[in-house]
This record gives sequence, C-alpha cells and structure tokens, in this order.
Amino acid sequence: MSDKPERYLVCLDGSENAERAALWAADLAGRTGAMLTLLHVVHWDDQAWANTGQLATLPELHDTLEADAWGQVLNPMEKALREAGHDADCHLVFGRPAESVSSVAEKIDASLIVAGTRGQSALMGMIVGSVSHRLLQLAKRPVILIP
Repeated sequence: MSDKPERYLVCLDGSENAERAALWAADLAGRTGAMLTLLHVVHWDDQAWANTGQLATLPELHDTLEADAWGQVLNPMEKALREAGHDADCHLVFGRPAESVSSVAEKIDASLIVAGTRGQSALMGMIVGSVSHRLLQLAKRPVILIP
C-alpha cells in the first residue's frame, strides 16, 4: 500500500454535467482524502488547421481559446470548489479530448477519472462519436461517468 494520496482527474468542458461530475468528485475526495486535478481539453488538431490554410491566425486563436478556457471553465470551477472547502490544481491542454485525458491521467498517476456525459444515446454516440465512449476505450485508469 502506497503512502501517496490518491488523485482524481476531473474532466471539465463547461457543461452542467461536467460541473456535476466535479462536485461529485470533490465530495468523494473529501471523504477519501484524495487530491483533485481539474482538466480542460481544448479540442485542437494541428493537421486539420493546416488544411484550412489559416496557419497565420493560429497563434491568436490559440491564445483566445486558452484565455476563454481559463476564464469560463477552469477558474470558475476551481473557485467554486475552493469556496466549498476543496483544493484542486488545474490543467489545460490542447489536443483530442479523450486521448488527452487518458494521457494526462497517466502522467499524473490518477487513480480515478471522473467525467460528465452529454446524454447522447448509444446510437448517437456511435454515429457522431462521444468523448466519454472514446475515453472508456482508451483509459488505463478507472472511469466514472456522471450523467
């Protein structure tokens, strides 16, 4: 048994379901003594952007998306959790969401990944894809999905 505290990785996308997942994870962390890491992934695909012919505007777009992610997603949730008595560290990455979450979970040695779901049916998830479905396929850590 390790003396290192458990760490829960909480995926945030700005949705109410993600907020609900964060509050659920914070409650569990409060009862288990686990540490919380909040993660927001800005969906970013360099190759797709290169194909648009708009490479010159990418640095400005990147900066805008980063500022929006901190201002609208990570900072408000970190503040809400802190006001409720929970500490959390925050991470922002650019990439493909499910792949990025799985990678960050490995890097921080998360014992659990907690994410909200968008409420898609299984059929819609198969047709248009679902980050939570993809995460379940990729993650090497336990995943809890909060509807």
